[in-house]
Amino acid sequence: MVRFSIETTRHVAASEAAHAALAEHFRPELIAEIAVVVASANFIQRIGRNLGVELEG
Repeated sequence: MVRFSIETTRHVAASEAAHAALAEHFRPELIAEIAVVVASANFIQRIGRNLGVELEG
């Protein structure tokens, strides 16, 4: 999951190897959910950084 997350963050699309590793442990529905969570986190970070927003502590 970490490899998939890093690859999709850095390169937009994860490698076939990262997908295959996820498929060994997760059903397709869960892989889709993981992809949505990673994409959402990336979206929030990119918007926040571009607008100078800081998270409350």
